[in-house]
Amino acid sequence: MMDVRSYHGTDTASDHFLVMAKLKIRLKACKKRSDTLKYDIGKLKELDIKEQFAVSTANRFQALADIDADIEEKWEHYKKAVHEANREVLGRVKQKKEEWISADTWKLEIEERTSTVLGK
Repeated sequence: MMDVRSYHGTDTASDHFLVMAKLKIRLKACKKRSDTLKYDIGKLKELDIKEQFAVSTANRFQALADIDADIEEKWEHYKKAVHEANREVLGRVKQKKEEWISADTWKLEIEERTSTVLGK
């Protein structure tokens, strides 16, 4: 608050006063969402995809077993292997965008426009 003032009204039997204030608002910047990878894990319900995923991850982990590195590097390699297997076999989730105006609403809008153009 930068400034606050109270204004007395007329001489009545009320104890209410008008209060005015000046405020300074500081807006925060919105944080951007991190691009998180969402994989279509619903595909794992199908047996052939489930087996393909198991084989893919097993092959990647066997290749990583021979690596001599510290724990942080191993973790990064394992994480990368899992993400690659997910991307290869499962794929990303496709977001469904709903239309904000239905087809019926569009038809009504077109009818209204044509009727105003034709002067009905």
